[in-house]
Amino acid sequence: MKKALIIILAILIAAAAGVGGFFFGRSTVTPARAFIFVEIVETEKWENGTHFLVYDHETDGEDIFVTDENTKITWRGEDISADSLNAGDRVAVFFSGKILLTYPGRIQDVYAVRLIEKAEEGA
Repeated sequence: MKKALIIILAILIAAAAGVGGFFFGRSTVTPARAFIFVEIVETEKWENGTHFLVYDHETDGEDIFVTDENTKITWRGEDISADSLNAGDRVAVFFSGKILLTYPGRIQDVYAVRLIEKAEEGA
C-alpha cells in the first residue's frame, strides 16, 4: 500500500511539473520574427496610424498592415515618417505576428518597415 501511494504521489508531482513547465514556457517564449518584401499600392491615414495596402509579388496577393508611432521606418539607415512612403515604393515589412488569411491578408504586429526602392517619378 505504501509503495502504491509513493508511485501515485510521484506521478502527480511529475504531472504538475509538466503542466507548470508548459504554461511557464508558453508565457516566456519570444514570438517568431519574419519579414516580407512588398510593393505599396495605396496608403491611408487613420486615427490609429497609417494603413498600407501592399502587393506581394511572390504570392501574387494583396496584404494590409498598419504603422503607428512605435513602428520604426527607415530608408538608407535614416529614420523617415510613414508619410514618406508612396504607391509604387518597394518595402520590407518586419513583423512578429501572423498574416491573417483574409482577403486582403492582414499582417499583424508590424514593428519595422524598411524602404528598399522608391517608385520612379512619373511612372
